[in-house]
Amino acid sequence: MLLATTVVLGLITVTTMQISGFFMKNVPHFTHKLHEILDKLQTTAEETFNIDRARQVKEINIQTKKTAG
Repeated sequence: MLLATTVVLGLITVTTMQISGFFMKNVPHFTHKLHEILDKLQTTAEETFNIDRARQVKEINIQTKKTAG
């Protein structure tokens, strides 16, 4: 019984070490990809904000011309 328990705990330990080794190797890659995605999202958000702002300014200018004219 003690031998079986020791073997099971050993297998759990080895498996855990392999899993943590996998993440230690791959986390920097995942982190880099995540940063790339976040940068693209931020750029898209900024571009969308600028387009919306330009539309608002254009609409304000049209309203101002209608009011002034």
